Amino acid sequence: MERHDHLQLAPAVLASLLTMSAATMDRALREARGHTGRRPRRRSPPSAAIRRSVAVRTFEDWNDPPPGVMEADLVAHSGPTSKGSYVQTLTLTDIATGWTECAPVLVRE
Repeated sequence: MERHDHLQLAPAVLASLLTMSAATMDRALREARGHTGRRPRRRSPPSAAIRRSVAVRTFEDWNDPPPGVMEADLVAHSGPTSKGSYVQTLTLTDIATGWTECAPVLVRE
C-alpha cells in the first residue's frame, strides 16, 4: 500500500514491520482483531457417508449439452459472519464452452 501511496508509515514503523515475524504480527494484532466468542473453525475432511450422499457432477456427466446450458452459483463475501450487508457474486458458467460470467450482487433481496 505504501508503494502505491495509499499508506504513509514513519521510517521506524516501516523498519519494525519489515523485520517482524508472522507470530509477532499475530500477537500484536490479537487485540485489534478482537475475539468473536467462537472457537476457530477446523477443516475436517467430510465423512464417507456425506460424500456418498452428495451428487457431484463432472464434465463427463453432462452428455454434451448445447451451448447456453448454464450452471449458476451465488458466492457470499461476508467473511466469518453473515450478519449485515456484504457483496455477493453471481457466477454463471456455460457448461458446453466453459465460459464464465461474474456479476456483483449488492443486495440479495
